[in-house]
Amino acid sequence: MLSIINKNQQAEAAADALCADYIVHIMHGRHLMGDSLSALSVKELKQLENRLERGITRIRSKKGRMLLDEIEYLQKKKIEMENETVYLCTKIVEIERMEQANMVPGQEMNAIQVLASRNFFPPNMLEGGNFY
Repeated sequence: MLSIINKNQQAEAAADALCADYIVHIMHGRHLMGDSLSALSVKELKQLENRLERGITRIRSKKGRMLLDEIEYLQKKKIEMENETVYLCTKIVEIERMEQANMVPGQEMNAIQVLASRNFFPPNMLEGGNFY
């Protein structure tokens, strides 16, 4: 029986410790949010300020890395799109030459006419000028 009472006391002590830790975490979260600061000493406020500044530095660093990664991705995508544009312009010129020589198959010619009717191509693309 004494062993059961002893185990209950140990369980209650562990529960009390967990409850105290939980309250500390809740208060810490409130402090980080700027709430319940009146109970803190100047030293505790300075420690909180330092933790917040370190956190902001980490956040800004992560944000900077993410922005640089996005810029790099977009630059690669731009190069891919420019290459695709050059390829498509070359195809158009080839097809126009074949058309002038009456060598364009009917389906390909229909596709070109559909795209042209939708203003798919920039007006100066076919002249070979700079269309960027």
